[in-house]
Amino acid sequence: MKKTIKEKIFHKFDFTPSELQQLGLECARLSTDINELKDGAKSVASDYKAKVDQKDSQRNLVASKLNSGYEMREVEAIVELDFAIGKKCYIHPQTFEVLKITDMSPADRQMSLIDESEFDRP
Repeated sequence: MKKTIKEKIFHKFDFTPSELQQLGLECARLSTDINELKDGAKSVASDYKAKVDQKDSQRNLVASKLNSGYEMREVEAIVELDFAIGKKCYIHPQTFEVLKITDMSPADRQMSLIDESEFDRP
């Protein structure tokens, strides 16, 4: 006695030329999508690396200030020229602390020839 039934199984199926062409187009599209995603990931990674590097640089600057305990700042100092001893004294405008004393340059020495009333003018 024989009985016929249906059952699904996997069997080799050769694609038609039209199906192969469609699969080729889909493969090319997927490859392009993958490349775009990878390029986007590289771009995002590069952006984040730049942000991390910037923060790292800022942290290093702050750490350097913290370790040294000071930073150099520009200040418009009051300058006293002592022609008798040939010295130039730089004074902090708010604290009146002596910041440094240097030897006068030849140009500084020429100021002794200028009338004091002209020298004090703004």
